Amino acid sequence: MLQALYLAGLRLQRDSQAIVPIDTGSLRGSAFTAKEDDLESAVATAAAAGAKIRNKELNRRTKNANKQRAVNLKKAIVARHKWASNSTFFKNLQKAKRGKKK
Repeated sequence: MLQALYLAGLRLQRDSQAIVPIDTGSLRGSAFTAKEDDLESAVATAAAAGAKIRNKELNRRTKNANKQRAVNLKKAIVARHKWASNSTFFKNLQKAKRGKKK
């Protein structure tokens, strides 16, 4: 009877994890099925797995955010350079720096 309940718990866990969204990895990593006598070690194992998944997800999000910041900064610099190079004021300022007058 205990074995049947344990197998049913594993199946329920497997089916539940299939529908958990990928972006909630800590939820997926925190699932566990255990017999009552193994409960404490199963809780510790699940907590460690959840922490590992949360850290991995946090690192991925931080890396993606840093990439996006770099892309946005590059776009801003290019846009400012295009505006400045098309500006009459900027062209006259460049000529004045070189000692030429219009």
